[in-house]
Amino acid sequence: MTVEPAEGLAPMPDRSAVARGGSRLLMCTKNRPEVQRGVGRVLVGLGLAASLAVAGCGGASTKTVSVPKKATGPKQLTEQQLIAQDSPSVVRIQGTSSGGSGLVIDAAQQLVLTNAHVVVGNSGMKAQVGNDTSTTTPVHLLAASPCDDLAVVKLVDRVPNLKALPLGVAASVRPGDQVTVLGFPASSQSGPGAGGLIGQSSTVVSNTGTVSQVAVQVNTDSHGANYDPSSPAYQNTIVHQAPVNHGNSGGPLLNQKGQVIGVNTLGGSGTQGQYYSISIDYAKRVLPDLEAGQSHALMGWNLVQLNANDPTLSQQLQSLYQNDNAFSGHAAVLARLGTSFLQASPPTVGMYDQFDAPGSPADKGNTAGFLIYKINGQPVHTFQDVCDQVNSASPGQTLRLSTFNLDSGSDVSKLSPVELARRQNPNWTGDVKVPRG
Repeated sequence: MTVEPAEGLAPMPDRSAVARGGSRLLMCTKNRPEVQRGVGRVLVGLGLAASLAVAGCGGASTKTVSVPKKATGPKQLTEQQLIAQDSPSVVRIQGTSSGGSGLVIDAAQQLVLTNAHVVVGNSGMKAQVGNDTSTTTPVHLLAASPCDDLAVVKLVDRVPNLKALPLGVAASVRPGDQVTVLGFPASSQSGPGAGGLIGQSSTVVSNTGTVSQVAVQVNTDSHGANYDPSSPAYQNTIVHQAPVNHGNSGGPLLNQKGQVIGVNTLGGSGTQGQYYSISIDYAKRVLPDLEAGQSHALMGWNLVQLNANDPTLSQQLQSLYQNDNAFSGHAAVLARLGTSFLQASPPTVGMYDQFDAPGSPADKGNTAGFLIYKINGQPVHTFQDVCDQVNSASPGQTLRLSTFNLDSGSDVSKLSPVELARRQNPNWTGDVKVPRG
């Protein structure tokens, strides 16, 4: 991970001390050196290297003192320079269920930062680095923090000449700054992709725009029109006008020096021209654990909100069931919901578990296909509600789940005794343990 060096110099030595021979720029093992008066203060003030006459170390001698020039930092790039410089470090990620983008943060360890929603539960993932298709390699999930929507994946096959993107400082970003989105968005030219969706571009695509707001928290109260209840609340985002399309998730948001200031995450569904990137300053808090392979609250659920008040609920359910061979009889599901779900008072709102990451706590608890409406007795109406309950638990603690069975009933002879018991009691209450580490 490359972090922008701090600009500036150490405090300048007292000029009177330099004139008296007290400067630490020149050291002597015997007596404190005498600096030729009238020379030291001028040279130090200009930040130049020069020869100073020194006495007191066995006679006069000549020393060359180098005073560093003030650090200027990376220069501002043209858009063409920025794209050429940073595109080789942007990563295309595709799996069987979704796709997205990422950015190289550690070349030696071959680590890539992306969004958790791009990779958690995704199988058969492969990555392409930059525009070079010869770099295609399998990737595996190193660690994730779904409640922060951040994850780190590792490239399995070593990619030569890999270069990490420099991480900037989001606190320095101001409204009106120009920013650039790099990634692999969905493209009609690339044909069908994962899950029957339009595939991603095979080359890095850039979008530019200006910053609208900084340090914005995205939640149901302040940004309801843009908030997806199936996503976590984002604590610190940069709002800008550079388009973030499907497939851009997880890619870098760059300042004009080519430094990463955000991780592209959301498109504004309720308003036009507003896009959201997780602040890189916020991501830096989570990165050390993720790079060390330590996940945060990774339960393995793939949750979507189902709301009995939503007039589109029937269409939502149809989309969940129509391509899933494990479920059948959509009409039967709706009929069951009509008596047990929709007519509940108040109408039930919960998080439906579409599928579980293999080997995860959720997978071991067999929660796929169930609507989770309470955790430890507390209602969960949004993904953030789930995060609040999981994050308040201790590692290894058992969570009690109140669930509703939405499965219409495939062949019961193939089900385990636990699953049979759940089918017989649609309000079955189960438990899942919070993972350690």
